[in-house]
Amino acid sequence: MVPDRNGSLSSSCLSLVGLTMEKLKSLGQYEDNADVTILIGRKKATPEGIDPGKLVLVGDCLKMLRSKGIFVEGCPPGEPSPHWAIVDRRFPAFDLRDPSAGLAIRQRGANETPRLMEHIRRLKAIWDKEQTGKKQKRRDSL
Repeated sequence: MVPDRNGSLSSSCLSLVGLTMEKLKSLGQYEDNADVTILIGRKKATPEGIDPGKLVLVGDCLKMLRSKGIFVEGCPPGEPSPHWAIVDRRFPAFDLRDPSAGLAIRQRGANETPRLMEHIRRLKAIWDKEQTGKKQKRRDSL
């Protein structure tokens, strides 16, 4: 992800990209997409030398640069749009004019959700264990 230098990041887009990174990890897709660059927030230009097929532009703040990469529309975009744009290397993932798109979208989401939820439960268990250890250290130091 390219760092924001002018304070124009949307906290919603930033949170959505954070969730997207965890979703990629949960589905075993993170390493396969390590070559993707993600932009968030207002920018005047895209970074030099990045293949447009590997540049994901998240959110309407980047609408004027849509021809420079894979543009994910919305303010903020709906989940799972950034994830699917990264994995599929295009957006939208489905032709929404096609009557069967709704069913395909729901099915893809249903297939991905259990693995994501299990990943989140594992992360929470790790966090809980760390918090318990911190509480114990505080009690021991009193």
